[in-house]
Amino acid sequence: MAAPRHSTVTVAWVTLNLIPLIAIGLAGFALGSWVWGLLLLVLYGFLFVPCGFFIAMPIMVKLFRHPASVHRR
Repeated sequence: MAAPRHSTVTVAWVTLNLIPLIAIGLAGFALGSWVWGLLLLVLYGFLFVPCGFFIAMPIMVKLFRHPASVHRR
């Protein structure tokens, strides 16, 4: 199994964090009010950012971790 490059992990992490921000921008635009967009951005800061650090980051670390060597004693 080939080791994943660091750039792949970085692109995946940035993409996962940008998707909610883009959704918030589109939702604020669709609602037609900057107040709703600001409220959604604040909720993102309090809800999704901690979720990313405590749930998504450990999952990504587990996915991109090198497998244990079968030849090691």
